[in-house]
Amino acid sequence: MLLSLVVTSYTVDRTKEIINLLESVKAQTYTNIEVIVVIEGSKDLFERLKDYREISLSHDPKLIFLNSKRGASYARNVGAEEATGEIVAFVDDDVVLSPDWAENLVKSYKDESIVGVTGQVRPQWEEARWDWFPEEFDWVFGCSRWLGLNRIMEVRSVIGANASFKKEAFISSGGYSTTLGACHLQHQRSHELHVFGEEAELCMRMKTWGTILYNPNARVYHKVQRSKLSWSFISQRAYQVGRTRRMLSTRFPNRTGMEKVLQTEYLLLSRLPQSFLKNTLSDPGRVLQRTLASVLILFFVFLGFLSPITGTSSIFGQANRVRNA
Repeated sequence: MLLSLVVTSYTVDRTKEIINLLESVKAQTYTNIEVIVVIEGSKDLFERLKDYREISLSHDPKLIFLNSKRGASYARNVGAEEATGEIVAFVDDDVVLSPDWAENLVKSYKDESIVGVTGQVRPQWEEARWDWFPEEFDWVFGCSRWLGLNRIMEVRSVIGANASFKKEAFISSGGYSTTLGACHLQHQRSHELHVFGEEAELCMRMKTWGTILYNPNARVYHKVQRSKLSWSFISQRAYQVGRTRRMLSTRFPNRTGMEKVLQTEYLLLSRLPQSFLKNTLSDPGRVLQRTLASVLILFFVFLGFLSPITGTSSIFGQANRVRNA
């Protein structure tokens, strides 16, 4: 099967990261891959990637330039429309693929009931991580919340930095909701609409098509900028995650109870006691730090979950629309 890899970006500051990503595509053990890079508003980035393509003597990546910045969800839908593969994959512009990423991804689709596959997203720290910070909460930095689970299993939704779908199911389901997700013109969006969860919302819509699978061997490495190692960023992201879960329960009231909406979070909670007990005697100070961090993060998650989301008709008004050709 042809695998179409869609990457979106909006700033020339990510040129180095995108080139590193493209080089990791060249190193894949599975070679039937097309690459589509959708660039939002940055002509400098567009020109630099054109230069890279000429120097590398490759037809990939296919470059698409958008005059305006309408958000990652919109740009990903544009890329998906241009994709010609049976599978369309999405990764962030600052990840690097493991050499067998594509091979393991494609293998997962041999079962025809599978409509989406995700994998591990391991952190690649710009500077040393806080060694006491619980790995179970690496999702705060856009990394894998399934760290430590090394088996193939059905999951609620894909992880945004390492997501893939059967193209037919993706298009038929309406693609990503363009009113959810990262948008770099935040002044055009009210605070009430500023929620993420575009992957989870899409996967809930896709449940009627088939199963979403987690394959730990489809691994990517996600850069974690030093600016994210702050409690201001962590608390804000945890709050947004809580609002996302509230959004899902509002969007799918007949299909999701709290135990399903917070399925991932409950699994993480079940892992924490064992993780902490391992260090209780050897390093009680570290355990205290981990405990306080966990309490603070979960507080903001549940604060976000309890926060009402108004204007749901505006949020979901474009949920089933893929950009018009």
